[in-house]
Amino acid sequence: MTTIYDQIPYPRHTYGFTHPDRLATLATLHGLEPPPVDSCRVLELGCASGSNLIPMAYALPRSEFVGIDLSARQIADGQQFITAVGVKNIRLAVTDIRSIDESLGKFDYIIAHGVHSWVPPDVQEAILLVCGHQLSEQGVALVSYNAYPGCHLRQMVRGMGQFHVRDIENPPERVAQLHALVRFLVGSLGDDYKVYREVLQDEADRLAKLSDVFILHDVLEEWNYPIYFHQFVEQAARHGLQYLAEALPLGRHRATIAPDLLDEMRRKYDLIEYEQHLDFLDGTAFRRTLICRESNRLNRNLRSAALERLLIASQASPVSAAPELHGDRPEEFAARKGQMAAAIRCDRPTAKAAMMILNDAYPRAMTLATILQASADKLSRSPAAEDEREIREVILGGFDVGAIELHCWQPNFADAISEFPEASAIARHEAAHGWDATTLWHDRLVLNNPVSRQLLSSLDGRHDRQRIVEHLVSAILADRVSSPGPVTHSASEVRAEVEKELDTALRDLARSGILIR
Repeated sequence: MTTIYDQIPYPRHTYGFTHPDRLATLATLHGLEPPPVDSCRVLELGCASGSNLIPMAYALPRSEFVGIDLSARQIADGQQFITAVGVKNIRLAVTDIRSIDESLGKFDYIIAHGVHSWVPPDVQEAILLVCGHQLSEQGVALVSYNAYPGCHLRQMVRGMGQFHVRDIENPPERVAQLHALVRFLVGSLGDDYKVYREVLQDEADRLAKLSDVFILHDVLEEWNYPIYFHQFVEQAARHGLQYLAEALPLGRHRATIAPDLLDEMRRKYDLIEYEQHLDFLDGTAFRRTLICRESNRLNRNLRSAALERLLIASQASPVSAAPELHGDRPEEFAARKGQMAAAIRCDRPTAKAAMMILNDAYPRAMTLATILQASADKLSRSPAAEDEREIREVILGGFDVGAIELHCWQPNFADAISEFPEASAIARHEAAHGWDATTLWHDRLVLNNPVSRQLLSSLDGRHDRQRIVEHLVSAILADRVSSPGPVTHSASEVRAEVEKELDTALRDLARSGILIR
């Protein structure tokens, strides 16, 4: 069967929150004993070209990965990627979700990202049927979906757009006419329609940030069925599944809601009602929901979570040039990954010391005990019981807003930049093809600098720094990439500029989690 995705493939993307490490971490926080990430089975429904799944398989060679999609073209593209990077523990297949049966076996982690809302109702049921039948006892499934109430406004514009472009077949023109319609509506409405105009303007601004391919598939696609959170939970329950958590905590989006109001709602509602009313408050339009078997008993009090079973990491650096550790002056620590920014404020010395230690160690993660001892050493004193409490609070608070990462597993990072630096085969292949690179933490690294892209693609572990410099200089002089410094045709000046920038570029790649041992 030919699909729209055979004609126009979905954009390549890597989603860190879909990694089995993320799913296992949240399961651990909630009291489960999830299967080990480095020896598990993973299924992705609607895997497209495998751009999200293949890097996982590369980083977890002892685990098994299966991806299915209805688009033969996208599966063929994925097979080429697999062959190019030599990954052996993954299989992609052209398969209808409705045809999956017990022959595939059980899976510890099931991913269905960007599928549920964009398929007919019977396929939605099939997704949860697969989760109910194929998920291992302590396994976790991720299902993302468009959510109400936030999508009510988006659906309004989508419906008008679908009518407006109903007779247009050319994909770029369909997108152009959608933008034109929204601009026309915004520009034609006077102050008597101020609220309506502002709603349309907000949606126009959102659409302007999306790629044409994304709009074609996610906005103008024939199928698009948002649902309320409570409806999804009810749908999952019909298949013996229960709500676990969100793959990306919504704390950062709800930071402006008054704490007293949240406390009142917690007392008034059960968990599902509480989450649904929070969606009402902040207009949630998209959820990344984790589900597990209903037979599992969950710990909903994360303050008592077993952090000692996890690894902690953070790239949040102090905003102040000279942070004060020993006093109680608040210090802010900020982190950014791609489009996601997060920050946390600490006022206690132990918490500030812990954040400094985590930042210095990144991308490596550390145990709670190691952080506790290192923080005490940094403050020149012995660790105390209250120090562990403070560190636990900053870890959980930072995790809730995205400033701190929690993990069950750690990749094979390079501890230092060697004389023959090597980047992961996945990242090198992606860089060579002009794509964003995938880190070993499964984050996207945007390579805007052409020299950095050229550098990354050449880090195969067989070249020392002198050869790397020669490679970059040759590429620049041949106009294959732009010079990092002023425009020049002098080989000696280009070489000097490359040598000056090389160590910084390698350190940046190492910190991003690209270099391997």
